[in-house]
Amino acid sequence: MSISRIARISGIFILDAIGVFVATAIVESPLHPIFLVHSATGVLRREVILSVLCAGLIGFLAFWKWQSATSKMVWVLFLLIFGLGILVSAGKPGGSWARLSGAECSIIMDRSGCVSFWLFTVPLIRALSYSCGAFLAGWVYRARPSEAGAGRVRG
Repeated sequence: MSISRIARISGIFILDAIGVFVATAIVESPLHPIFLVHSATGVLRREVILSVLCAGLIGFLAFWKWQSATSKMVWVLFLLIFGLGILVSAGKPGGSWARLSGAECSIIMDRSGCVSFWLFTVPLIRALSYSCGAFLAGWVYRARPSEAGAGRVRG
């Protein structure tokens, strides 16, 4: 594998990671006022639902446009970051699950629980949805007939 190919793949992977985190936030921000919530639990639910939908759509469109395999694998980076969150939260009272699931944020209203949820869990949810959208686009792209061979009759 040449250095230029490694640089290209790395660059596309970085763009996919930015797409997961930044593009999803940009797309879902205007949708927040549509879904009015009146509790911390509602805010967390809205974030998860919009993250899944928006990141999945962005991942689908990104793969549909560029057919990059890195779109399907970007979740691995965010899983490693989530693992770091587990390690960071492990020694704290309440445990990793309460912090990373958003329970400390929505039930106890603990600030550090909210930070852990937004810093580690939301990016993982977005990355998994982005990659699932890319897998779906790859499946749909493979299933549709190619435009080059659409007019030919095979014998």
